[in-house]
Amino acid sequence: MTEEVITPPETPPEAPIDTLTSAPPAKDETPPEGEKPPETPPVIEPLTAEALTFPEGATADEAVTGEFLALMNNSELSPTDRANSLLGLMGKVVEAASEKGSAQQTAQQAEWKQAVIDDPDIGGNNMPQTAKAIGTLMDKFGDDATRAAFNQGGLGDNPDVVRFLSKIGSQFQETPPPNPGTPPKSNRDLADRLFNAPT
Repeated sequence: MTEEVITPPETPPEAPIDTLTSAPPAKDETPPEGEKPPETPPVIEPLTAEALTFPEGATADEAVTGEFLALMNNSELSPTDRANSLLGLMGKVVEAASEKGSAQQTAQQAEWKQAVIDDPDIGGNNMPQTAKAIGTLMDKFGDDATRAAFNQGGLGDNPDVVRFLSKIGSQFQETPPPNPGTPPKSNRDLADRLFNAPT
């Protein structure tokens, strides 16, 4: 009689683990004991014109303020780029202030000149006498540097200065001034006529 061999059933193979699609284990983000969790960075609000404080008496130019705020709120600028841009803006502000000051000085000088011309004592028909008195004073006590100082910045056009110097100069005139006549027409500046020799 032949002995029958019984073969045990095969165990089905385990399903392979798909490492590409399986979810990774959850990362434990709990900070170690004793450590504080990382803080969320604060939200930085953009700078506005209302937040700016100007010195007392100063006024803000809208165009310049807009450029300044745009530079300060541009997060893409590096510190170097922002600094260089601010320096460029500062240069524009200084140049504009210089031009404004020059325009104001020119307007003031023109106002002074007209005031001297209209003054009944030192201007009008008395202009030649005024010019002679101041010329005498400059010749006796002044020099080229003195004349240049009065011409610079239009100081010699100030009616108060002209009146003051004319009174002093008249004390040193050796002969009486000629009768007032029509003041000579000239395109030279008033201060140039008063403080410089005629050309």
